[in-house]
Amino acid sequence: MKLGHGVSIAALTVAMLGSGAQAQTSGTGNGVDILSGFGRIWIPGRTYDTGSPTALGGPLLLRNIQIVAERARERTLAQEIAAYYDDRRNQSYSVIDGLGPLTQAYLVGSGATTTIPAFDATTARVQYVDQGTGAGVTTSPLGKVVQLVNTFRTNASTTAAKDAYSYLRPWRQSLNGQSLGFVVPPSLVPEKSPNPASDGGFPSGHTNAAYLSALALAYAVPQRFQELLTRASELGDDRIEAGMHSPTDVIGGRVLATYFAIRALNDPANAALLGEAFAQAQSYLSQACGGPLERCAHAPVDPATDRFSDYARNKAAYTARLTYGLPPVGPTDQAPVVPAGAEALLATRFPYLTAAQRRDVIATTELPSGGFLDNGMGYDRINLFAAADGYGAFNGTVTVTLDAAKGGFSAYDVWRNDIGGAGSLVKLGSGALVLTGANTYAGGTTIGGGTLVGHAGAFGTGAILDNAALVVDQSVDGTMANAIAGSGTLAKTNSGALTLTGISTLTGATAVEAGQLVVNGSLANSLVTVRQGAGLGGSGTVGGIRVLAGGTVAPGNSIGTLTVAGNVAFAAGSTYGVEANAAGQADKIAATGTATLSGGTVDVRAASGAYNPRTTYTILSAAGGVSGQFAGVTANLAFLSPGLRYRTDAVDLTLTRNDVPFAASATSRNGAAAANAVQAAGPSRLTDAAVAFTTSEAGSAFRALSGDIHAGTVSTAYETAFFVREAVLDRLRWGSAGTGLDYGTLPAADTADLPGRPPLVANVPVQVLDPQVFGLWGQGFGSFGTADGGGNAFDLDRQIAGFAAGSDLRLGRGLRVGVVGGYTEAYLDSAGRVGGTSRAESATLKSGFGGVYGGYELGPLSLRLGAVYADTDTRTRRAVLYGLSDTLSGHGGGYTVQGFGEIGWAIALGTPAVAAPLSKDGGAVAVQPAASFVEPFVGGAYVGIRRGAFAETGGAAALASLARDYDLGAATVGVRAQTSLDLGLSLPVTLRGLVGYRRAFGDVVPTALLHFGTGPAFLSAGVPIDRDALVAQVGLDLAVAPNASLGVAYTGQTGSRAQDQAVKGNFTLRF
Repeated sequence: MKLGHGVSIAALTVAMLGSGAQAQTSGTGNGVDILSGFGRIWIPGRTYDTGSPTALGGPLLLRNIQIVAERARERTLAQEIAAYYDDRRNQSYSVIDGLGPLTQAYLVGSGATTTIPAFDATTARVQYVDQGTGAGVTTSPLGKVVQLVNTFRTNASTTAAKDAYSYLRPWRQSLNGQSLGFVVPPSLVPEKSPNPASDGGFPSGHTNAAYLSALALAYAVPQRFQELLTRASELGDDRIEAGMHSPTDVIGGRVLATYFAIRALNDPANAALLGEAFAQAQSYLSQACGGPLERCAHAPVDPATDRFSDYARNKAAYTARLTYGLPPVGPTDQAPVVPAGAEALLATRFPYLTAAQRRDVIATTELPSGGFLDNGMGYDRINLFAAADGYGAFNGTVTVTLDAAKGGFSAYDVWRNDIGGAGSLVKLGSGALVLTGANTYAGGTTIGGGTLVGHAGAFGTGAILDNAALVVDQSVDGTMANAIAGSGTLAKTNSGALTLTGISTLTGATAVEAGQLVVNGSLANSLVTVRQGAGLGGSGTVGGIRVLAGGTVAPGNSIGTLTVAGNVAFAAGSTYGVEANAAGQADKIAATGTATLSGGTVDVRAASGAYNPRTTYTILSAAGGVSGQFAGVTANLAFLSPGLRYRTDAVDLTLTRNDVPFAASATSRNGAAAANAVQAAGPSRLTDAAVAFTTSEAGSAFRALSGDIHAGTVSTAYETAFFVREAVLDRLRWGSAGTGLDYGTLPAADTADLPGRPPLVANVPVQVLDPQVFGLWGQGFGSFGTADGGGNAFDLDRQIAGFAAGSDLRLGRGLRVGVVGGYTEAYLDSAGRVGGTSRAESATLKSGFGGVYGGYELGPLSLRLGAVYADTDTRTRRAVLYGLSDTLSGHGGGYTVQGFGEIGWAIALGTPAVAAPLSKDGGAVAVQPAASFVEPFVGGAYVGIRRGAFAETGGAAALASLARDYDLGAATVGVRAQTSLDLGLSLPVTLRGLVGYRRAFGDVVPTALLHFGTGPAFLSAGVPIDRDALVAQVGLDLAVAPNASLGVAYTGQTGSRAQDQAVKGNFTLRF
């Protein structure tokens, strides 16, 4: 019995009752029954527009349409163009670019063409129809392949299913009451069918045709199996992008194509064609590319030449498109179901597997049950991309025979899946099989022939019986616990370290081809050969060691013993790496057989520690005797010399204190001074640590010990004094922001005007008494800067912040006097110190200051003077590693005193502006905008800095210092300028700037006199102060009231070694 549109009762029954474990086949041949699971979510109506979702399918179909709408809203022009081409071109032509590097050869050999023109504005008006040859011409050199594609597509239409299920295309539906007509882009509007009754959406015909074409090509060219499948899935996805289909339509098209492809592959009438098409494709394309297809088919990952060259991207895209995230509608734990004949899909992909094994591959890689199309037949659960990567589980013994003589996949294959299960793997034949997954199968692995390749986690959890060749290809570090038995060979390849922890009885040879092999278990019956560029280590047991030129043996995992149940041989050019420590422990090879030394180098890597003047270690013992010698010995310690002593059954290493002075390894003047001080101090923990400095770290270590941060605080104190000095001078330089009535213009009329005539008012320059003679002001500043140590001291980063507040009184005849006080805080640290830790030296300087200042103006001449005293609290912190791991802190006092002066000559520019009225106490007060002028000036300053005595605490590297004074001076010459601006604020605005050259003199390279404990003193120089620097300032002041102003400014100074940038904010209040 049939319902409307031809859906059989049997099919719907299967859909509603769920799947069984048996393979199913279609009863109709047109594919309608294959999709009968759709009946669980959709009930077709008697007309095209009367169908409705089931209660189970409602949420799923809602999400189905939401996906289409979301994609349409996010669609880019590039996506529209791709969707247009995949809509208009013949699907057999479209999927050809899944052949990647073989595409051009196929197009030439098949005669495949398309007539769809380039995407342009006409696509929105004209319905272009592809009149090309699709997959090609059957009379071409690849005619059999073309015929195979056509055969797959013959009698494989979706029309019957579309008619049966009558599910509307997305653009005919609505979402939340809104029509979805917008989901079709303008370029595809001409393709909208005007006949909805015959234009169903489910399943997608384009998707069905694309998969059929791709599967036919994948049969003929299995080297591009997954790439072709990905291309087909992309074309299906473009149907959603085009707004022509929904995810359920596309999934239905793929499932139906799978059924039609299986039918074609198992049709006896196609048997000869299948063989001919495969042979033709392999022959023609290999000749065209000039080599085996296995190599030609896969170019390096390069989307420019092969859009599908990225395996991970392909897998992610294909997997997502299998379900589009639509939820299951049935139980998800049902047993696998493989349709009858489905194994034929993998016939050329796995020619070395039996039909039953290929069915197992499909079964162990398929999707979970419960999908909306799951009707028990299994077509919807097939995941061919995953199946092309081999087994997903071993549920029994899987025997694989590869034959190198047959070539292709029979000679070499890669299984990428993560293989689970309780079964085992038996590898036979002369070919090679590669396992790349994180495999957990538990039944063990047997290698009876050829080569099995994998990484540490590729061989499951069971034992390995190796009677042929086992290759562990380890690109990253990994551990392998499997026990290895048998008479075969073991090879370690690639750059990673492989750690073996199993107790193995393998009797065949082991070769370390690259990277490092660490034996912490046992390979007691296997001779290990270490080749050029490779290494052997660990604390387990091996059956013998043969180290070739360029190879290295380094026992242990740090310091340890590698046991050899046999002989040891070092060739010329080999290396024996030995770690040693001050406690008398060192790496060792302990052999039961002989040791043959034909040269090679012993490379000693000694750890930090307090070494005795002479320490002896046994690094090689051989019960069967030692013959020959190493060619030499090297060590990483700067002040301990290595030596070798040969005995009849052992080789000893001695580390002896040499006569190289500590300072010989210093790389800076500070470092040399500290090195001499350490050496002169005599035996101590610090001296012991220095003796253990390696050659590479000695220079940085002595530099770190020198404590230049203490002298570096002087440089920072000097820069801090600059900002305090500038705050006072800013007050004196930039005039007052009061009424401005001392100088300027006032409106006036001539008293000689005749009576009865209106007076002529003019602005007349005049000087009057300014009643606002007392001022309060403040300035806050914050700076950041860097200072170059010049290769001696460590470079410093520093931040300085603070504020100054003052009050002054304007006396008669241009004289002003005032007082100032404030607080500053400076932080400095080493900028990424080499060795030790980053920011390993730091200091904080906190200062409170007070001072007096004054200024005198006589016409254009200005004199400005000031003196400031600052009391400073200094705290330092240093981290010194290099075998000490000391964290040292210091605390000291001190002060900074400075006197400064400046003289300038103002040159007026232009005519003074008219006074502007500002509101005050309900009335208007005239405020004179700032006059425009430039002022050349010269200035000088003396800065005296005292650093009090201190003593660090925290370890053997602690330093102490006596008090020390530093005298510095600065001379500055420059020019400053100011002018008024009209910014439309109805408030006077002043723009001001300054640029000058500063010359520093005196103790510009500050030094600290330091000593370790009771040892001799040494000088450590800090970051130098630039002798020459450019100073600059630019700022704005705004008169917010007749007696108040606010301002902001940038100031900076830049020299060849140091740069400081600052932002300042200020206020002034007059009354």
